Amino acid sequence: MSQTVDPALAEECVAQYTKMYTGNDTTAILNAYSESVSFPIESVTGFMAAATSASTADILEIKFGVYTEAFAAKYPGAIAGRLTLFLYTKGHGLGDPPRDVFNNGALQP
Repeated sequence: MSQTVDPALAEECVAQYTKMYTGNDTTAILNAYSESVSFPIESVTGFMAAATSASTADILEIKFGVYTEAFAAKYPGAIAGRLTLFLYTKGHGLGDPPRDVFNNGALQP
């Protein structure tokens, strides 16, 4: 189920992606394979509406991540070691508002 997720856990997944894809562990990279990540349109538009009405967010940033064990333990459906995408709201200009993080799309395959 697509939903707003814990930003700290999301950042751990983003860091895991960076570590994995800048290293030499090709087995882990092959095991992380996902063709795509699908999010229901209603979930994304709801997330965007809530983020823009509650802050000065005007940018949607999409980051790659690899699910960690901690993330998978908290969010059913997340598979540790698999590639995913995180949607972040971000402010433009001088101030950067608190960032909401959206995830838990459906991994394909």
